[in-house]
Amino acid sequence: MSDTSNTMGEQVLTALGLDTICVQVYLTMHSAPEADAEQIAERLGLQTPEVVDALDELSDLTLVRPGLSPAQKLRPVSIERAIHTLIRQQSEQLKIQSGSLTMLQSAMKELLASRPGREDSFGHADVETLTGGEPIQSLIERLILRATESIWSAIPGRPISPQLLEVARPFDEEVSQRGVIGRSLYQNSVLADRRNLDYARWLGGLGVEIRSTPVIPIRTIIVDRSVAAILYPQPQLPPEMFVIREPALVIPLIELYEMSWAAAKPLDAPNPKQSEEKGPTPQEVALLRLLASGSTDEAAGKKLGISVRTVRRIMADLMERLEASSRFEAGHKATQRSWL
Repeated sequence: MSDTSNTMGEQVLTALGLDTICVQVYLTMHSAPEADAEQIAERLGLQTPEVVDALDELSDLTLVRPGLSPAQKLRPVSIERAIHTLIRQQSEQLKIQSGSLTMLQSAMKELLASRPGREDSFGHADVETLTGGEPIQSLIERLILRATESIWSAIPGRPISPQLLEVARPFDEEVSQRGVIGRSLYQNSVLADRRNLDYARWLGGLGVEIRSTPVIPIRTIIVDRSVAAILYPQPQLPPEMFVIREPALVIPLIELYEMSWAAAKPLDAPNPKQSEEKGPTPQEVALLRLLASGSTDEAAGKKLGISVRTVRRIMADLMERLEASSRFEAGHKATQRSWL
């Protein structure tokens, strides 16, 4: 593939929701079809585990396939097929998510209709909806600049892009200089990325408290315990953000955040001493609970921010440690050991 084709392919695949590392690995597999994971990592300046995770994700998305003979490595599908596959998958996700969004919008309309209109110190109604990256970014910047006491954030899913990290850096630095108390709660999958981990440590150096947890349901920012902003991503559509100032909604969000914060692990905290029997990690416990509640591998992986193949790899390891022949037996033995 030419440099121009690579650039266009990268733009299209990124626009269809494929994360930056997966895009780079996929295109490198086209330009260097004989390269293995270590060689791809060296070409891209990444760690080998990052490339392996990207290959798992590409496999789950059916964007790579086995070679025609057992001795051959994984092969990328054609760019045309990749685009078609991503569009189809995103369309299916959009159908599911549109139903949830409609319910949330209806609930908010009912709440606003049942209360007398009023405005707060920001000059807006109790709940407002913004659509599109630029309006959302502008609103976030205004909220951050007007914060006087605290800014709490919860960051789920996949790693934040390097470009967005650089946009956030001057704002985070300015907030710390004003003495605003900062808390950042990351999903473990975000801090698995080296750049995001380095950024979190940099924030910690500014005085921001950093913790991580296996599952975060939605991107949230809470400013001065009085305003909450919830980001709702939509495949193939502009993202939406709900900005909530209604106390009846903000207070439960604060309580949910504080509960999640209390259960989370401080960044770089040493692991508690374990007995000779290896206990489960927080991510493993979260996975066991999700599967026990009836979640599919796909749904559990989405909530934990990991691929389906990683879900199955973790479960295989747990079953081996628990000496279980089935997932049901693994759940039973995990309960007996007080893991759940």
